[in-house]
Amino acid sequence: MITWQEVSPENGKHTGMLEDSDYAKSEFVARLSHELRTPLNVIIGFAEMLCQEVFGTLGNEKYQEYARDIHESGRHLLRLINNLLHLARIEMGRYELNRRMIDAHAVIERARRHVRMLADERAVIVAFCARLAEGMPRVYADERSLRQIIINLLSNAIRFSPIGSRMEVRAAADAVRFTVSVTDSGAGIAREDLERILRPFEWGRNIMVTEDGSLGLGLPLAKHLVELHGGALRIDSTLGSGTCVTLQMPRVPIHGAEA
Repeated sequence: MITWQEVSPENGKHTGMLEDSDYAKSEFVARLSHELRTPLNVIIGFAEMLCQEVFGTLGNEKYQEYARDIHESGRHLLRLINNLLHLARIEMGRYELNRRMIDAHAVIERARRHVRMLADERAVIVAFCARLAEGMPRVYADERSLRQIIINLLSNAIRFSPIGSRMEVRAAADAVRFTVSVTDSGAGIAREDLERILRPFEWGRNIMVTEDGSLGLGLPLAKHLVELHGGALRIDSTLGSGTCVTLQMPRVPIHGAEA
């Protein structure tokens, strides 16, 4: 994220140029992402129509298969573009939260449904702790952003979990804090890589690029969104013993309003 600070006359010009360059890159990414989304949505829409054979049968089954591939590939690209756009807006200070008291249980449930297909494809069991009860207190947050955070944490854990393994999701809320943790049994992350993987386009050194073409944006975006809520994201991991990612944020407005 771009930060401004006082500098001496000797290096002030150089620092200002770097900040201008960072801002220009974020602006470019935001504009490009926005322009790419419109034609991509059209492609996804037409592919969906082909899959549903809205105007008649396609004939050969291969056409159906190709249409499904186009649709899924388009959806994947759209997710990547949206993540890039969100990161660019955050870095430019243009990402606005619409916070209100929301049903955290419902948000977690929608996130669970969103990643169900990915979990099924990898035969990963996503176990939700009993504490994820419907009686959980409401949370002061931006609903869309909180759902994105949890989806990113779940998706990331599923992608790096061994096929057929099990992962756990826990959530809790008290008078002032809301906490969610996602624990997997994957390869784990080396201590020296814990800070690096929270930067965009980075992975742990023992982890290769994922098969689905993930750009390494899920955790960095989740971290930024949690911090915008006044919270923090923590990663606890040991090589060969899996990883636990925990988000914690204020449950109620900072000034102490009641749920």
